[in-house]
Amino acid sequence: MTYTTASNGVIMCPVATTSNCVSYQGCAFPTLGICIGESLSNVESTLANNIISLLATVDMTNIIIPSCLSSTFGTSTHTVYNFINTLTQYSCVLQNEITTINSTLSNFNPLITLDYACCSSNPCVTTGTVPLTQAFTNIINCICSIVSTNAAIQNSLIALQTEQQSLQGTIVNQQIQITALNNALVSLESMVATLQSRVDCLNLATNNNC
Repeated sequence: MTYTTASNGVIMCPVATTSNCVSYQGCAFPTLGICIGESLSNVESTLANNIISLLATVDMTNIIIPSCLSSTFGTSTHTVYNFINTLTQYSCVLQNEITTINSTLSNFNPLITLDYACCSSNPCVTTGTVPLTQAFTNIINCICSIVSTNAAIQNSLIALQTEQQSLQGTIVNQQIQITALNNALVSLESMVATLQSRVDCLNLATNNNC
């Protein structure tokens, strides 16, 4: 069959015919069921059926929109595009809320009341209302003060133990000296007794001579 080309470039067939008699010579698409050489009518029918099947698989008319998305989705047609668009918009809203929450948390510094009775330098002030950050600082300082005091107590205890050992050594030395003095006293008492005996003998001898 011959054909001519019009001045505008359109191919003109000499005899008009139906698509049933036109052979498809494009690319084959086995996945879609389209083959080379079949009639154009079959190709059109296959494409139409595939489109209908596709529409059926993405039908969202029966999908129940959650209450949290109802206001965002509104009365939009239940299509995949509209649903994805709704989710995108809602995610943007959530992101803005997250940003706001993060900003609020970064500036979150409420006033709280603490009992400073355990570490207040002023015995007349046992409670105070301060910002949260200052409260944490005060608590940390209080803990550090307790740790420092505990270290000082431990050092004092070590010094006392050293002094106790020194005193014990001094007591032992004094006990040794006392023992030595007792021994010397006993010796002196013996010597005194001996001298007294001699004195008595001398007195007796003197009296006899008289």
